[in-house]
Amino acid sequence: MTPSQVAQIILRLFALLWGFQGIAYTAASAIAVGRDAFSLTTTLPGVGTVIFALILWLLSGKISKQITKGNNERIAFGGVSFFQLLVATFVGLGLYFCLSSFGSVLNWIHYFVISAANAPSLPSGVSMSYYDLTKEGITFGAGVFLIFASRNLAAKIEKRSEAQGGDT
Repeated sequence: MTPSQVAQIILRLFALLWGFQGIAYTAASAIAVGRDAFSLTTTLPGVGTVIFALILWLLSGKISKQITKGNNERIAFGGVSFFQLLVATFVGLGLYFCLSSFGSVLNWIHYFVISAANAPSLPSGVSMSYYDLTKEGITFGAGVFLIFASRNLAAKIEKRSEAQGGDT
């Protein structure tokens, strides 16, 4: 199995998660606002999440090859090096951070667009704090950092471990 195949599996699992969350959000918002107040702005985040899930599912192969570019040799699980394990851990953690916070970041973007347009169709009781925005933004940013810095971080940790006489 290659690292790109592992990344593709992880991406498709997140696509499934997003798809189910988008369907649940759309159904919940349709039920909450009722038939009279039903509008595109109340269902757009859920429908958008489902669309992004479909796009992620379809593009997961290409995305996973880009993520693992330059280090996509077949992994023999009996001979995984310390460096390969560190890179896989950082990329996996980065993907988890990015994909678990992406929906909230997208929801925030939608909220600010609707708020800026002063849309009267915004459901009553909608209130979001900047704390939530900051939390999700930092989580997403940390995930992006871990994905792109995984090789450098792994190399530094491996070098430090060797300098300390670690048995890796």
